[in-house]
Amino acid sequence: MRRYISLLLFIGLTFWGCGENCYDYEEIVPYEVEYLVKGSNASITYQNTDGGTSQHSNVNLPWSYKFNSIGDTWVYCSAQNQNSWGTVRVEVKVNGNIKFESSSSGAYVIASAHGTISGDSYTNTVTECD
Repeated sequence: MRRYISLLLFIGLTFWGCGENCYDYEEIVPYEVEYLVKGSNASITYQNTDGGTSQHSNVNLPWSYKFNSIGDTWVYCSAQNQNSWGTVRVEVKVNGNIKFESSSSGAYVIASAHGTISGDSYTNTVTECD
């Protein structure tokens, strides 16, 4: 009988944690955003890490720009082909995966990729106990 009571007490302490109070919360995880422009030569306009607009003229491609973010983030990158021929391609990647993309072919065409990255997709559930 003592063994049975000892076993029940051991199981109870193991699974119920001596009355600990546990709670879950969402931890925000930073993610990496990358703008990538491909082609031969373009003028580029993009939303920078501070939320402002940056521009570069006559950039030899490929070109990229990376920054880390948390929460909901608006992203925007546009590139205009500076040649009378060719293709320009814009990709917005999140943690290495293409999230938004656009391409255009021809003289002085524009490719633009933009959208909102949901910060809810970049959280971890953490459990803490007292």
